[in-house]
Amino acid sequence: MGNFNFSKFKILTSGTKIDATGKTLIISTHGALTGGTFERPYPTVVQFCTPKMTSLRAALDEVVAGRVTGSELASSSQKTVDDHSLSWFEHDPKDDSIVASLSGKKMDVLVMKGGKSETLKNVLTFLKTSGFLYPNILCVFCRVSAEQFEGNAYIGGSTTGKVHAFVSQANQHKVNATAIMLELQQKKGFK
Repeated sequence: MGNFNFSKFKILTSGTKIDATGKTLIISTHGALTGGTFERPYPTVVQFCTPKMTSLRAALDEVVAGRVTGSELASSSQKTVDDHSLSWFEHDPKDDSIVASLSGKKMDVLVMKGGKSETLKNVLTFLKTSGFLYPNILCVFCRVSAEQFEGNAYIGGSTTGKVHAFVSQANQHKVNATAIMLELQQKKGFK
């Protein structure tokens, strides 16, 4: 079973190596909008479990079990993605529990290491340079901004993660098309 450590984060998988082929990468962290955007470094569908400017109340085990899905239609034609600062989420289960829950599922989980932070842009750039081309990235983190705080108190809206059947189905079609394209590119040696 896989617990693959990198400098600021780790990727947990039920396999013995990281194989992104046709899989979803769940990113489970604290998150905050940086105010910037970036272009995807490779073709992938980026989905968020909460609307922009909203905090998320959902647990990773709910996402892995399929009880929480993306809440927005992922736009494959959209050139840029909102960048987010990502940091360790202290309420995630222990690594071995996460890995056990992934058994038989086409998904891996990326979690930040305690005390470390990184941007979504840099995570996706790392995935590309490492050859971990996940066709679907499911972001399980808050999408809040500094303006939504008074001192240390959060004053913005929040949402409880849930299944969005129409959004899930529409996004799955985009993910399937992206997965096929990535596999064809890899077989032909395209980068």
